[in-house]
Amino acid sequence: MASNRQEGAVSLVLLCMLMVVTALSFGLLYFVRAGQQANAGYEEETRLRLAAESMVELVALRIEADPQLPARWRDDMVMDIKLEAVDLAAVKPPEGVAWKAGGIKRKDKLYLLGYAKNSRNTKPWEEGRLVKGEMQKVGEHYVWLGWVP
Repeated sequence: MASNRQEGAVSLVLLCMLMVVTALSFGLLYFVRAGQQANAGYEEETRLRLAAESMVELVALRIEADPQLPARWRDDMVMDIKLEAVDLAAVKPPEGVAWKAGGIKRKDKLYLLGYAKNSRNTKPWEEGRLVKGEMQKVGEHYVWLGWVP
């Protein structure tokens, strides 16, 4: 009879150990999944930022090559830069990204805006990145000053 009680106690201890190992396994799986989701979010954010930056840099290169492009812009107004107007209609955004360019002319400076969003977004909010670059008129040409916070 004592032998049966010992076998029952061993079975109970093993069952408890199995439950603890199972709980630890589920915890580990949860942390791995959370890490994967955080990594995917960072990857998407970086992809959108780089797409927006490349849009601004492409527009800046066109303006450096043809400084008369912003001549039609009104001062202190956000202008929607049509890609056809700056000869960038043939440039396609990365897959799954929609982008826009804009600009603000203030005295002798241009502030170029680039916006990229996830066009395959299934979330209830919009995933997007906005970047700003600055150019200054020196003589008859514009020169790139860098990124603006």
